[in-house]
Amino acid sequence: MNVNDLAMVSSQNADVLIRAELAECQNGDGLDGVALDLVKAMASANGELYTDGECLDMIGRIVDIWRATDLDA
Repeated sequence: MNVNDLAMVSSQNADVLIRAELAECQNGDGLDGVALDLVKAMASANGELYTDGECLDMIGRIVDIWRATDLDA
């Protein structure tokens, strides 16, 4: 997934994409790295896709989803 994928969907669907990306990590292997890669991508997003505020909001959502990921499920 890349930033363009997130830019093309609604906020709710962006959350679904983020959850799906993090869910692909087996038993937490690579989970932190994937979440960090998503944050880095948002931090360097093209200004035509997102405003600075939208980038910060999406970074917060990525971190919230990462924190809420239940690895025992």
